[in-house]
Amino acid sequence: MKHLRVFTILLCLPLSITILSACGDKEPNANSNPSSASGGSTQSENAQNSDAPEEDAPSIEFADMAWSIDGITYSFYTDGTLEVTDGTDSVFGGYEWDGQAGLITMDGFAVELLLDGEGDLYMEGEDGEYYLMTYAGFAGGGDHESGGMPNPDDTPDYDLDYNLDYDTDDDGSIGYEALDNGKIRFYDYDNNVSITYPEWMLCMEDANPGTVTITDGNGGYVVGENITDMYWNYSGSDDEMIAAYMNELVTVYFEELYGDGWEVFYLNNMSSDESNRIATAEMNLYNDDYDIYIRTLIYHTVQNGENTGTVMAKTFFASFDDYNDGGSQFQTLYDEVRNLVPVQ
Repeated sequence: MKHLRVFTILLCLPLSITILSACGDKEPNANSNPSSASGGSTQSENAQNSDAPEEDAPSIEFADMAWSIDGITYSFYTDGTLEVTDGTDSVFGGYEWDGQAGLITMDGFAVELLLDGEGDLYMEGEDGEYYLMTYAGFAGGGDHESGGMPNPDDTPDYDLDYNLDYDTDDDGSIGYEALDNGKIRFYDYDNNVSITYPEWMLCMEDANPGTVTITDGNGGYVVGENITDMYWNYSGSDDEMIAAYMNELVTVYFEELYGDGWEVFYLNNMSSDESNRIATAEMNLYNDDYDIYIRTLIYHTVQNGENTGTVMAKTFFASFDDYNDGGSQFQTLYDEVRNLVPVQ
């Protein structure tokens, strides 16, 4: 039986995944008594007996956000589905959110969520205390009620619902094309980017504006960007350019995907034998919840065998421990997410 440890909830779900409470060995935050929303038929008994939140408490949109606590990530999707994962296995439930307070519901159990007056999010523990959660980035979107994004080691068993060979949004700014080899090609006309990825991965359209972000559903990401103007307007060397790009932009992408509090462990420029490669560099960013290996490629696109003046940047985010131990997550992302080129 595979065990998945999830904060505050104790129940048994199908697929032989047991969720165990982690509350017993975790100390509550010093500010772990945020005010609760007023009671109602959907609030827990603890919430019904508590004070209402402060009048000036902030309100946030919750859908498509992910939060983590004690190594467990909670992804709140737009369809009301909650995915709880330890990075290996996932279980699913539902949630309600009114902007300041809400509930996680799973197999008849309910756990309260609250914002305090400073906008920090807390989860109710089984001891009645409230525990601070950490923002972990975008959760993605779409219909997740029948299952979550698969582990890259698993065989895909769900349909991404690309029913047309070519499909665009209402204003024609983005589009998807289903290819014959089990790949999806995504087009972003506004940012002049297209990218190809396997159908078991997911394109996160709203993550990191100005870029295209692909996720493997297991904490790994590829962020692609057309940086032609940025590159030609930069006055330093190529090594200086990639260092500036990683320090000023890749760190921001890390925060959006994994949460604040990053630290740089190292930065290393790497050589490449590819004739169109401008620069390659790698670094390690980490915070309290994630330790991530990062590699950025900056390169000219090629047309008729010649380098063009168009410059692209593609950045891979994978588990540092997995990469350091010779694991497959980075290599899978590197091999599978290809053809980052301009649309025109």
